[in-house]
Amino acid sequence: LAGRAYLIVYGPRSTFLAVVRDFIAVDLPVAVRACRRHVAIAALVMAVAGVLMFTATRELASMPRFLQERTYAVGLALRDFRSDLLEIHNGLEGLAEAPTQLRIRRFSAETAEIEGRIAGYLTLIDEKFPTERALIATLGARFDEWRGLRDMVLDAAQDDDKVLVYMLVKTDGTALAVQMMDALDELLLRANRFSQQVKAENAAFSARTLLGVLI
Repeated sequence: LAGRAYLIVYGPRSTFLAVVRDFIAVDLPVAVRACRRHVAIAALVMAVAGVLMFTATRELASMPRFLQERTYAVGLALRDFRSDLLEIHNGLEGLAEAPTQLRIRRFSAETAEIEGRIAGYLTLIDEKFPTERALIATLGARFDEWRGLRDMVLDAAQDDDKVLVYMLVKTDGTALAVQMMDALDELLLRANRFSQQVKAENAAFSARTLLGVLI
């Protein structure tokens, strides 16, 4: 009872909400006005730092997205390259089984179209994946060898030399196809690995940017 009486007589006359309201409306503005120079300097420094961070990170933030788009284009071109290579190799296998004039004409027309696409794939991959130009150059050299072999097979087929056609396709043709497939698979593996690395760097960059903004 004595304690209650003491609080009633000598305790604060206002409620908790009233104290909070007075602090926000009266005490805080007075404290801010007393430190207005310090607050102004801190606000100016934060504003300048924010502008500099935004300017510095705007171009860097777009870089991971650009790299992801580039590796996606490379991966798509490699998959299409592999599919077209399988198609013309299957056509070559069919020509070795039965080198008829109709099949020779059909194979020549289809191969010309597919080889044009493959040349485009090689150009795109070389442009967008410059770190692997040595492997891309090897792939291009193997493809040039394959085109020379194609011409030899077509000449032998035109001469109706079925034995030579069969030997060229089953030995040199198969070996070149396997070498190109291996090179394509290695390039695709490296492109996927690079894409994963870019994603990880993008996540780390976003985390660092967010941390810098919070600080």
